[in-house]
Amino acid sequence: MQSKKKMIVNTVFLVVIFALTIYGVFHGEDLGAMMEAMRRADVRWLLPGLFCVVFFIWGESIIIWYMMHSFQIPVKRRTCFLFSSVGFFFSCITPSASGGQPMQLYYMKKEKISLPVSTVILMIVTITYKAVLVVVGLGLVLFGQGFLHRYLTEILPVFYLGIGLNVFCVTAMLILVFHPALARTILVLGLKIVEKLHLMKRKESRLKKLEASMEVYQNTAAYLGTHKMVLVNVLAITFAQRFALFAATWFVYRAFHLSGISFITIVLLQAVISVSVDMLPLPGGMGISETLFLKIFPPVFGSTLLLPAMVLSRGLGYYGELLVSAVFTIVAQLTIGNTKREKKRGELHMIGFYDYTVILTYISFASSISGIFLATRGHFNWAIFCLAFSGLCDMFDGKIARTKKNRTEDEKRFGIQIDSLCDVVCFGVFPIVLCYELGMTHFYSIPILVFYGLAGVIRLGYFNVMEEKRQNETSENRKYYQGLPITSMSVALPLLFVFAPLCRGYFLIWLHLLVLAVGVLFITDFRFRKPTNKELAVLVAVVGVAVLRGLLIWKGGRTV
Repeated sequence: MQSKKKMIVNTVFLVVIFALTIYGVFHGEDLGAMMEAMRRADVRWLLPGLFCVVFFIWGESIIIWYMMHSFQIPVKRRTCFLFSSVGFFFSCITPSASGGQPMQLYYMKKEKISLPVSTVILMIVTITYKAVLVVVGLGLVLFGQGFLHRYLTEILPVFYLGIGLNVFCVTAMLILVFHPALARTILVLGLKIVEKLHLMKRKESRLKKLEASMEVYQNTAAYLGTHKMVLVNVLAITFAQRFALFAATWFVYRAFHLSGISFITIVLLQAVISVSVDMLPLPGGMGISETLFLKIFPPVFGSTLLLPAMVLSRGLGYYGELLVSAVFTIVAQLTIGNTKREKKRGELHMIGFYDYTVILTYISFASSISGIFLATRGHFNWAIFCLAFSGLCDMFDGKIARTKKNRTEDEKRFGIQIDSLCDVVCFGVFPIVLCYELGMTHFYSIPILVFYGLAGVIRLGYFNVMEEKRQNETSENRKYYQGLPITSMSVALPLLFVFAPLCRGYFLIWLHLLVLAVGVLFITDFRFRKPTNKELAVLVAVVGVAVLRGLLIWKGGRTV
């Protein structure tokens, strides 16, 4: 009950802070001009920025994997990536990032990793994580006074406060680790003072908990005493990890076609924000981070691009991190420690099957639903992106499903059914809505759209029957499709969309012909060879480039 109350309080707190941040940042601003500036940003520079965010999460997973192996624990890299994602997700949504490591400990326990080992690992991760900020902050104070007075005049008190809090935190943790006796004396004395002042009730259990926590620090010290190079290597990886996240802002800078400010300057300015807000009791430094960005980056982006740059930078550095880590936290919840257990009487269970084999199918479905909403609002470029992304997920969901060798017959049948049901929406309903919004609204258009949808349903129904029959007869992978796969529309429509400017006013004619032709091919009995992995990679690359080009150049209205 206590944990539920805490979760509710944290959620309400997060929502309130987010609402206040949105109001404080955007109140009185020209949102239309901001959106137009963001639309002109070069996506080719933003994608490396997103990669930096993924590298940031991945960097911690490498640290965890590296240290696990120093303890002779044979954990897989992908599992460590899930541990890392869980930590970042809960750190993003809880005050002072307080929820990250407890949840990591929980998932490590589910993976049968002992609590003393996982605690030591996460303790070292925390020390090095904060140590990087201390080094950056003190380095600027000692050697970058000119830099500070040029860019940080307005926020120097906040910056110095951030340095002080981080120095205090790192110093305290180092004393706890390397001088546990001194740390115990200080903590016991502090506890007695607090109890004498009647700020806390006297409890014997509190001292016992303190003794137990001191054992953790002693274990950490013992580990570091015999693995000195581990600390050095972890610190180096942490530097690369942190600076990768800071570099995302430079890619935003380049996305606006700006130049003249050095890479290191922008990275250090972003590092200053992290140093300033890291210890503040706000989820992801929300509210303060945005304010600091608007205070110190005007010389970099100018007044016109400052707000759009802040939105994109925070979008990548915080909300991008939150989104990526949230997706893989869901994967962690579905996969880590989920061995088959006997159902207990009275225990609540959800119907369906939940493991990593269906994750991509669910993501594809979510992408298509989002695309439908975008299409109805006239955002065709992003709707096409969602369609292509759904197709990408569908291309690989079967390959991922087949990696699980111990699937039951029920799981296999469920996989077939859920895949087809999602395909009806992703590549049946979604393209119909999109084509209608693109201009297929004439009296002759509707029968074509109806035929396309019906042909897709027939093709999927027939596939389900024949695929189940085939799997009962053989365990070999299918080498040919019978008829054109319904996923084909996720390739055909984006390509037509991208080359619309070449249609010279005949886009709608080509769109009608494409929908009709694809619908016919759905139910035409012919063998279509499945692409090899290399062919699939080329196809994905071609469609990806085409879609990115479409995001940059498309300016169509509701009709073309």
